[in-house]
Amino acid sequence: MPTPIKIEFKNACKTFSNGTMVLNDFCLKVRQNESLVILGRSGVGKSVMFKVLLGLVYMNSGNVVAGGISVDDRKRRRQYLSQFSMMFQSGALFDSMTVEQNVSFGLTNRGISNATEIAREKLLAVELDQSAFKLYPSALSGGMQKRVALARAIALKPDIMLFDEPTSGLDPVTGSTITKLIRKTIDKLDLCCITITHDLNVANVIADRVALLDNGQIIWEDKVDALNNSNNPALQHFINPTQRTNASHKK
Repeated sequence: MPTPIKIEFKNACKTFSNGTMVLNDFCLKVRQNESLVILGRSGVGKSVMFKVLLGLVYMNSGNVVAGGISVDDRKRRRQYLSQFSMMFQSGALFDSMTVEQNVSFGLTNRGISNATEIAREKLLAVELDQSAFKLYPSALSGGMQKRVALARAIALKPDIMLFDEPTSGLDPVTGSTITKLIRKTIDKLDLCCITITHDLNVANVIADRVALLDNGQIIWEDKVDALNNSNNPALQHFINPTQRTNASHKK
């Protein structure tokens, strides 16, 4: 029996007031417990796709369904959004709160009495040393901030995790460590995940399946194993953007 569909974009279209079409009949399905990575150049609509999914940007037409609930179902808006948690590109930590307070913040707002205990548990789960729990974000390295952001995201026990350029701003070694930690977390919690990135190293580690977004549509998708073996011209140009340039210079 096939794994149920958790997220589905159905012919989603989004055009901005200046006439720019960002999503053009965008269709996509993500299954329960699947980790999908969406690749794409800057400006092709990856972030807009996330905003549409979260109901922060309204579509001109089409629909998005997550967990059997439409993004447009206002009566079940809170239930729809409660499925999601997101690790932002910048980390988006509160500067005035300690690490521990950052992670417990959402739990406290939901009236969870043992928020601090859960926060500490999640911080240990992302392999952050206890000595950092009482520090403020400004005292943390970039990699440590990413760990805190991940701990905060999983503390709410989401069904769906969204990762926005999770290794942005990190050196290659630290980025690799965070990528592996995310994959470990995904496997442990059996999460449905969508990651947007332009980093092929992230895709190769995090993804079960990879899709390439361009011109407002998914133009290629396959299992991650096919990423480095596909002959798709658009994917090849994304992976090796200098090839076309070099070929043009030779003519």
